[in-house]
Amino acid sequence: MRVNRIVAVAAVALAGLLAGVGLAQSGDAVKVPAAQLYKEVSKSAKKANEKYKGKTIEITGKVARVTRSFTGKPEVAVEAGNEFTVVLCYTADKEPWGTFAKGQTVKVTGKFPDFPVVASLEDCKVEAVSAAPLKAVTAAALAKEAEADPVGSGKKLDKTTLKVTGTVVSQEFNAKTNFTDVVLKGTGKTNVACRLIPAEKEAAAALKAGQTATIVGQFGGAYENQVHLMTAMVLTEKK
Repeated sequence: MRVNRIVAVAAVALAGLLAGVGLAQSGDAVKVPAAQLYKEVSKSAKKANEKYKGKTIEITGKVARVTRSFTGKPEVAVEAGNEFTVVLCYTADKEPWGTFAKGQTVKVTGKFPDFPVVASLEDCKVEAVSAAPLKAVTAAALAKEAEADPVGSGKKLDKTTLKVTGTVVSQEFNAKTNFTDVVLKGTGKTNVACRLIPAEKEAAAALKAGQTATIVGQFGGAYENQVHLMTAMVLTEKK
């Protein structure tokens, strides 16, 4: 009887090990390489769902972008090979673009969705592994720097994500492109022109001339008396 019991216990343990092959546990989360998760979901979402359904997944990787999806969800996209193949991590943080930035290495813990269409995680907690290439600056200081040395400031700020605070001069929605252009008051003849993504339409519409606003975006160059921010989003810092 004792021998049979030992055999039964060993069989259960072996089954558990086989079920978890390739999956490393980290607390309550299963550690999966981002590239592996992307490949598995892309190859067969059904099989990936059978394997990961109900599990909390942990991935670590470089941020490809921090944005709001077209459905309005805040997301951090983590590279799964390159900046075009990514795992979409929908965050519990309503405005992750105020904390994280493209090029930063992060650790993400989130729930595997019930019916994945693409590689993604939900209700994600994001933690910094490396410092964020995110620079906080006033619109006046940014405009002054660019006006004094357009070429030099352009080289310095290339690939930098900027968190710019300033007074709204104007806000204009383009119905053809769905982008909204918001201008922040700079200094001298130079202002800061921010092109907000379509998903920020409502947030942009709430900005009025004369009010103070903070906008996060990718530096896009300094020319025609303007510093340009691309793929920009409004930051309210409301939790």
